[in-house]
Amino acid sequence: MSKTVAVIGALDTKGRENAYLVEKLKERGLGVIVVDLGILGEPYFTADYPGSVVASRGGMELSELRAKMDRALGLDVMSSGALAIVKELIAEKKIDGICALGGGQGTYMATTILKELPVGFPKVLASTTAFSGIVREAFDNLGDTFVSNSIVDIESLNSRLRETIVKVAAVLDALVNVEEIPPTDAKGTVAITMWGITTKCGDRVAHTMEDHGYEVMVFHATGDGGNVMEQLVEQGRIDCVIDLTTAEVSHEVLENAIGWRNHTRLTTAGKCGVPQVVIPGGLDAINLENPHKVPDRWENQGRKFHMHNSSMKVMRTTKEDLIQVGEVMGDRLAAAKGKTAVLLPLKGLSANDVEGGDFYEPEADAALFETLHRKLDGKVDVIDMPYAVNDPEFADKIAETALRFLES
Repeated sequence: MSKTVAVIGALDTKGRENAYLVEKLKERGLGVIVVDLGILGEPYFTADYPGSVVASRGGMELSELRAKMDRALGLDVMSSGALAIVKELIAEKKIDGICALGGGQGTYMATTILKELPVGFPKVLASTTAFSGIVREAFDNLGDTFVSNSIVDIESLNSRLRETIVKVAAVLDALVNVEEIPPTDAKGTVAITMWGITTKCGDRVAHTMEDHGYEVMVFHATGDGGNVMEQLVEQGRIDCVIDLTTAEVSHEVLENAIGWRNHTRLTTAGKCGVPQVVIPGGLDAINLENPHKVPDRWENQGRKFHMHNSSMKVMRTTKEDLIQVGEVMGDRLAAAKGKTAVLLPLKGLSANDVEGGDFYEPEADAALFETLHRKLDGKVDVIDMPYAVNDPEFADKIAETALRFLES
């Protein structure tokens, strides 16, 4: 059967470019539904969902938006309206994929929509700001969207932009027609979060769970990784979470680089009643956004640093940092509806946080452990373990706990 895709874009300012995208998608035999995000003027061509309809779904009339001349308000209303329409189209199985072209504002609107769509649903974006630090927030938690860096602006159908648009059409065509992966015959699916400094533990746990008949999905805890995992939990595609590496929470609490804008981390499994085994793995380390500069708020504090590689500098969390992190983790885990256990590796949180290691600070770790015990007393099992996080005995206890949750 032929597939149908959605194109979202502003048909007043980017009408010719979106018309060319629609043309190239149709040349590939795809049906196309167009959602107009334009506010400023008349569209270059008529969309299936005109701007007036999109604005109304976003809670305002298009004429009112034009009269207000408030760009930020307009972007938010049109993004909200388009998202409601796209979600409806997906729920009714009227579209099989979606794509967009974005400059600065177009990227903001497109990513606002795309990051709210299901994991696995084909999504393609060509953006002029894909690798720019200016709008980094737009790309946070964008999940499995395929992003192309448009090296010329979405303006004027020059040969370079036409090439970009042709590739967007080709990628989306391939994605919506990809051969379906047959369902696994595993007992269930287990999610594990991991960093390089917790890999030894994660590998052993993963192999044990596979040996017991479970499919394992490992998520790199880089901000996007944890977010995608929680999206899959919410979609009912994960049966147990082994949250080995919860450092995305510390980055959020301390407002640094990865994951700090995701305020739902460590909440979704609990909210959905999915069993979870939680470990404070990696909480000793903060990845600095710029390896050559320490943020002013952390300079001259006598903090420890470690070069993870030539482009990544990490900073040791302090006792005060970890108390803050423990407070947030405790509050979130205390609300869990499903089976939950917190396993504490008393001899170290990562490969660097062991006796003789660069980040070994047992007093700081102890403050975290005490905070978690205090916050979770009588609400969630918190188990002290006389091991470091990468010790095989600790990994075996994690797997044992997860298996008990899954099979009891």
